[in-house]
Amino acid sequence: MISSSHVTYDDANMGKANEGTSEISDKLKKAHERIETLRNDGAQGFFDLPFDGKIAKELERMAKEIRGRGIKTSIVIGIGGSNLGAKTILRALDEGKGAETIFLDNPDPESVFPFLSPSFDWKKTILLVISKSGRTLETTAIFDALWKVLKKTLGSTANEHVFIITELVSGNPLFERAKQESFQVFPHPTNTGGRFSVLSAVGLFPAALAGLNIRGLLNGAKEMEEARRKEGIKHLAVQFAARQYIALIQGKKSIHVLMPYADRLSQFVFWFCQLWAESLGKNGRGQTPLPAIGTVDQHAQIQLFIDGPGDKVVTFIAVEKMMKQVKTPSGLNFAKIMDASRQGTAHALTAQGKLNGTLTIPSLTPESLGALFQFFMLATAYLGELLEINVYDQPGVEAGKKETMRLLGLGS
Repeated sequence: MISSSHVTYDDANMGKANEGTSEISDKLKKAHERIETLRNDGAQGFFDLPFDGKIAKELERMAKEIRGRGIKTSIVIGIGGSNLGAKTILRALDEGKGAETIFLDNPDPESVFPFLSPSFDWKKTILLVISKSGRTLETTAIFDALWKVLKKTLGSTANEHVFIITELVSGNPLFERAKQESFQVFPHPTNTGGRFSVLSAVGLFPAALAGLNIRGLLNGAKEMEEARRKEGIKHLAVQFAARQYIALIQGKKSIHVLMPYADRLSQFVFWFCQLWAESLGKNGRGQTPLPAIGTVDQHAQIQLFIDGPGDKVVTFIAVEKMMKQVKTPSGLNFAKIMDASRQGTAHALTAQGKLNGTLTIPSLTPESLGALFQFFMLATAYLGELLEINVYDQPGVEAGKKETMRLLGLGS
């Protein structure tokens, strides 16, 4: 059992992945040194995002001002790292106190079409456009379509309904456009990739617009990061990464299943999947992330996990105390059903020699969610160092983008 801020990791069922951690202590030390260099040099900024109270204050101020204007709906236009974090926060924490949030990421015409009508209540709606580079094709296409209708409907005040999050650098077309059209702009950190940006304005502004406690998110992540800096390679996230490395290299566990037992964490698994896949899938190496939800996937995928190929590690996420309590007429507690189901599944996996571990949070709060975000970003960074790959690029993604642009006649 390994503990850190808001998160505990039970590794009792990780078998040989536990036994080999001492053997790679030198590799862990070198990985830690490289990560500290990245942090101290400012090459990677996600380590320091939880300490940025200034941006949180500004986002809270702007969100309050926007809600004071009678805005009821926020349409977030972004894809991948530009919206998965915000989706996760709102699914986990949204209490319906702020603006309704609509996410438009995929340029599916049937999804976008309903928002192209002038009869849509644009006076009570804002657009939040998120793209680090300012060149994301899907995001630009959706924004162009909605901006045409918004401008036609609201005229000279339309620009007051558009907010941009992008890199503040010359040559960024979205930033240049924002200056020309007088859109409000918030910076996307230049030293933070999209999949590591959830604790910047990228994830925090949609959360603030929804009336959520963004300071709590930052505080939970800050405690996790402060513990890492103090504990070094003994830290929870580092030890978690070490076990995944051993499971992958020595045990050939090429698939990582993340299985939270809480519906409000159902979106978290998709944020994790992008982080794990896009960061670690390099040079023929990596560990394929697979989403699952307890108890739903006990009646879908679990047969494969228990009785199928031994190529998986399963990580459960348990919540000790649910915010709401429900019982059957006979007095059976729903939360106890969930927890017994998780324990039973873990037991069945272990009996078949299948590796599994459990991350536990006390309850699902802004603090614990922030800690989970930072935990997985740290674990990804350390696992990448152990695998000797660059966690922060995505050459495969860029190759696909170039071919897409060529097919559309928009460039080579």
